Amino acid sequence: MPSRKLSLRLRPQGRAYSRLSLSGVIPTTPSAQDLRLFCYLLSLWQGSPLDVVLSADARASWVRAWSDALAFVHEAHLRVRFVLDGGGHDR
Repeated sequence: MPSRKLSLRLRPQGRAYSRLSLSGVIPTTPSAQDLRLFCYLLSLWQGSPLDVVLSADARASWVRAWSDALAFVHEAHLRVRFVLDGGGHDR
């Protein structure tokens, strides 16, 4: 079982900005409501839609679960890209 450690890394980026990196393993797909709030807050904070990339080289059920959850996020708050065998297409 993978470690459930989640890391948030913040580094300076120029004089007035910070670079944020979030990585780790989460045990489940979050609820649509939680994911909608998370994407809303990040897009509000940065002032533009959040870029989300789903890698479809994973199990189809995994991609479907995340796609279904992300479908409840307002399109003004994110841009979703699906990567299929090295290619990609935007939502």
